[in-house]
Amino acid sequence: MRDGLLTLAIETSNPSAGGAGEVAIGTIVPGPRGAVRVLACERLRPGGRHDDALCPAIAAACAAAGVGPMALERIAVSAGPGGFTALRIAIATAKMIAEATGAATLAVPTVEVAARGFGEVGRFAVALSSKRGTAWTGLFDRSGAGGEAVAGRAGLMDAAAFRAEHAARPLVAIVADEHLEPAIRSWAEGERVPVVTPVLRAEAVLAGCAGAGAVDRLLLAPIYPREPEAVTKWREIGRSAG
Repeated sequence: MRDGLLTLAIETSNPSAGGAGEVAIGTIVPGPRGAVRVLACERLRPGGRHDDALCPAIAAACAAAGVGPMALERIAVSAGPGGFTALRIAIATAKMIAEATGAATLAVPTVEVAARGFGEVGRFAVALSSKRGTAWTGLFDRSGAGGEAVAGRAGLMDAAAFRAEHAARPLVAIVADEHLEPAIRSWAEGERVPVVTPVLRAEAVLAGCAGAGAVDRLLLAPIYPREPEAVTKWREIGRSAG
């Protein structure tokens, strides 16, 4: 997808990381580094429900940028893992606007959004959606100050996996919210690996468009770190019935 497209970026994925979320309108400037040009940025109303606050924030951003919704060429969403309701409202809103305007839709993994918000040099992990001893974790490496964080693999990791990764090559930090699994947090404290609160910005979602391809708006969906519990229970019922 070519650069320079007028893009709406939505970041409401993880309310537990602090902040109400925000939206931005801007473009990726053509060139080798893909610099971001932000025309407007609006934070959602603190304490408000996302279903009440997201559309007014988008309208305010469009007004501040001096563009109408029909001028939008691309809609990028921080697609998770993250909060159940917040993610689904963001995805549904992106689909609705794309259907009305004909804009392309993109899903930017939230681990990549958080990686852009962490500025330290070295190898680090972004751990989201902690549950039952594991966290959905992306591994990243930034070789120089101000440089891009190069993504490695992403998947579910437990404390033993963190231990193995750190032994292979030390982590300078874990980017995670207050819900990080206790076993992982305890291991990090023992190894003196700092746990840093994620910084999730709509500008980082916009920047993530440079490495993401368009997704059919009908297929745009949150990133699920685990099989939905309802699916697991349905399979278990099927096995017991057999």
